[in-house]
Amino acid sequence: VNTKFQNEIAPWAQNEGKGGAFKESSAHGQRATGLLIRALRFYGNATGRDLINTEPGFNFVQQSIDYAIHSTTPTMDSRYSYGDQPGTDHTGGLNDYSREAVYEAALSVNDDTLKGRAQYLLNNMWPPISSYDFEKVWEFQAYREGAPVIDYRTDGQNSIPTFHLVRGVGLALMRSGWTVSDTYVGLLAGNLSNMPHQQGDVNSFRISKGGRVLVTDANRFSASGIVAHSSAHSTMTFGGWEQTAFGADRRRPGEIIKFDSVPGEGGYSYVAGSAGDSYRQRDGSDPINEFIRKLAYLNDIDTVVDYVRYDMANPSLTKEWRIHSDLAHPFTINENSYRFNNSPDGQEGYQVFGNCLLPADVQITQEGDYYGRDGALSSHQLLEVIDNQEARGNILNVLQIAPMTEKKPLPTQVVKAGTYMEGAHVGDRVVLFGKSAE
Repeated sequence: VNTKFQNEIAPWAQNEGKGGAFKESSAHGQRATGLLIRALRFYGNATGRDLINTEPGFNFVQQSIDYAIHSTTPTMDSRYSYGDQPGTDHTGGLNDYSREAVYEAALSVNDDTLKGRAQYLLNNMWPPISSYDFEKVWEFQAYREGAPVIDYRTDGQNSIPTFHLVRGVGLALMRSGWTVSDTYVGLLAGNLSNMPHQQGDVNSFRISKGGRVLVTDANRFSASGIVAHSSAHSTMTFGGWEQTAFGADRRRPGEIIKFDSVPGEGGYSYVAGSAGDSYRQRDGSDPINEFIRKLAYLNDIDTVVDYVRYDMANPSLTKEWRIHSDLAHPFTINENSYRFNNSPDGQEGYQVFGNCLLPADVQITQEGDYYGRDGALSSHQLLEVIDNQEARGNILNVLQIAPMTEKKPLPTQVVKAGTYMEGAHVGDRVVLFGKSAE
């Protein structure tokens, strides 16, 4: 066991598992996390060697608590999902396996602060207790009844930031706060490999607000939960070419290449992701040389600014920027602007005022996603198609989030600073992106 730990588990935890999560998928990963922690705990009980807390450089279990907290949505009943979502719930809903990963970690770590934060999550997440018969036994054995709780949202020095990076998975998470009404934004830029249950969602992003999705993916509302096409995610396709898992030995992995956040008034979170070789085909051909996505979330004006940089190996291919909304909320398009919402009744909820500022010759259309039972319409997607035959270029979108009562967005326009920077002027805020990789 010790040899396997040193040769397999520890190196994995410092690379693909860095950040406390599994790349395979968020659904399968939460079960695997709980089982791994339990095995390490039992090994420690049997041998007296505490690998979880004393092994140099091994902090996967501690990181799994941070991941569980930040990946749990503001409604505390679902998780930022990626990869295949089996079963009947494809929305990333929490379940017994979600609880298992947290109570096993809370029982196993020595850090009292992490224990308290994990206990708060367990006491406030949904479901509030395990329901599967076999999981009831494990929760009875591992749950710490009456254990100290630390409210990580508001507890002074024990409060945690509203941004988090899960390096191994390649997942950057940002939020405006910890209440149900807050905005929740994520960008996924992990590497595709031959591991099962991954999907073509490298450099995809999502936005939710008030406990309901705004920008999402088509897999969430599919009948199967295993719709892996890139066109089913809020990422790019090129001439219809999708991402593939061919070649686990990619020379350029998909990855987060920059992540930064400035809290407080006027603050922001910024992430840059690279798709690497994610579009490389079985024969080794690749339609692109580079696809970089840079995303800035401005807390005080509740706005996401999305900047895509592409470099084409085949300039004749069209470039397709995609986002998805749920079945009940199609897009309204007016030239280079668009609008959609997550309102349950046309009055409550939130809307997005979207505007494509670059390029000027973009063509914006709407299509249906037909992934429901028997091929039924299940969600909607907005496409920005660029057909300019140019090898290099940039796509700039501003997505302003506002209550349904708001009648018009803040004014927006393109801003350029010299040769190497451009971005958006939104209200009284200016966001500039460098044309370099980061």
